[in-house]
Amino acid sequence: MSMLYTVTVKLSREMLEKLDALVRVGVYPNRSEAIRDGIRLVLRRWQYELLWHQEEEERDQSIRD
Repeated sequence: MSMLYTVTVKLSREMLEKLDALVRVGVYPNRSEAIRDGIRLVLRRWQYELLWHQEEEERDQSIRD
């Protein structure tokens, strides 16, 4: 695993309770892993969105050429 860095995150009580529930029932081993998984999902989503947008721009450009 690559080097990990500490980041401070502020959450609402509701988000923290839901996060803790996921840890309590064993979905995640701890809060940090749950948060890392959430960040991975967001990064994957935006990577897909940006790639799709880039490909769309390239298609539009090839139509104009």
